[in-house]
Amino acid sequence: MERSTANVLGLSTPRPPIPMPGDRVFWFSDAKPFAGELLGHNVRCEPVIKNDFGNQVAVNSFNQIRLENPSVQVGPNWLRLPTCGKAWSVLPNDLRRFDKLLSPRIPPGPQYFELITELWQRGFEVFLVGGTVRDVISGTESFDVDLVTTMPLNLILPQLMLYSKTPIPIQSLLLILP
Repeated sequence: MERSTANVLGLSTPRPPIPMPGDRVFWFSDAKPFAGELLGHNVRCEPVIKNDFGNQVAVNSFNQIRLENPSVQVGPNWLRLPTCGKAWSVLPNDLRRFDKLLSPRIPPGPQYFELITELWQRGFEVFLVGGTVRDVISGTESFDVDLVTTMPLNLILPQLMLYSKTPIPIQSLLLILP
């Protein structure tokens, strides 16, 4: 069976409780209104915004910002792939390999499937990336799972604690800083 590009237009996620990168947001600072595009969040989990003046600013908390227009949202990242970006179909052998790879528990917490489902149902995107995907597509055995999510770290840690009374060591979470 040959791999082909996938149609992503029908895919969706539940809407997350906070604005997502690319959304137009609004906030007040020193009693003055500001607006701009949410770029993401920094290592301190503060929203980073490119304001309408072209400056990059960090706001203290997602609680301080809101969507500028709640009826206009950017949607999931896969709808904004660059023209050279492609989403590929998953073959039956890929599904079996992913199932085997995502079924184990993340010591001492949930199965990878459970964690991915929990984050997705809260409205955040979760992607398998890097060597994990390479190994599955090439048919090579993979020994780790690399995940990326749009959920800020300060929201992820309490979710992980739902699955375990033992704290998950922060060393198991890798942060790549700009």
